[in-house]
Amino acid sequence: MTAAWRDLRGAESARVHQAAAEAHAAARIVGSFGKALAEPKDDWAHVSLSWVEDTAALWGAPAVLGGLRAGLRLAPLTLQLGDDPSGASEALDLAGRSSEEAYAWMASEVMARMGTEAAALLELPAFESAHTESSSSQQLDDALAVLEAWFSNGSGLLHSLTANIPQASPVRCWPHHFDISTLITLDPGADPEVGRSVGVGFSAGDGAHPEPYAYVLPWPRPGTEAEPQPFGGVGEWVSDDWFGARVSRSALTATGDPDAQRAAAVSFVREAVREAYRLIGADQSSDILPMRECAREETGA
Repeated sequence: MTAAWRDLRGAESARVHQAAAEAHAAARIVGSFGKALAEPKDDWAHVSLSWVEDTAALWGAPAVLGGLRAGLRLAPLTLQLGDDPSGASEALDLAGRSSEEAYAWMASEVMARMGTEAAALLELPAFESAHTESSSSQQLDDALAVLEAWFSNGSGLLHSLTANIPQASPVRCWPHHFDISTLITLDPGADPEVGRSVGVGFSAGDGAHPEPYAYVLPWPRPGTEAEPQPFGGVGEWVSDDWFGARVSRSALTATGDPDAQRAAAVSFVREAVREAYRLIGADQSSDILPMRECAREETGA
């Protein structure tokens, strides 16, 4: 199934930042389900989430026993539990609820479905509750809709990218950072600290850069003499706490309608990945990109 690019306009950045903080807290609870009950993976993929377009939600890995999964719908913000990410599930509307209340509901549902021993394995992530009372329900809903569009668009673009780069990892959302990303490993088998790689992702925002942004990170970090080529369209190279390329939601929305936003995002990723390859001395053969024009063959989590 091909998913159209969703319009990223619709809510001011401060509201989206608040919505992202609440969604981030909920995503970490979903990740804690996988950490406790899914089959452990060496790369910690069992705590990651996957975007499922059919349900417009992030879903975690299935429990070893029974296949139960935890998921998070972003708009409206809803915690879910079910056997099939595309099917019906138990759901809890998170509006007005604290992280502790959401976790208690999940633990209760797990106890009912899987028993006391399974519920005892769950651990509430260590963080302060993100719930606030400063926004109206409509303001928060509008901001969550933007956040949903951000993850949907990011997932679609990243799937287009990984379809053309065999070295790219599966597209995953990491609840700790609350971004959806892939890692292009260019030196398989090498120590990750020294092996060359390029990370590509869409972040919901963080303390250093509060609004959602897409990024491309070359590794190892190029030396101070590195001079990246400027972008032909939107995007910038940053070299403060990290070195890489970044484009903010506001820069994409400034380009215009959804078609213009999509074209700008695709151009950013294409240019940034190619330049990242050059900066770390990797092969830039002509088939590294092109990317399909943000088309996605949608698969389940």
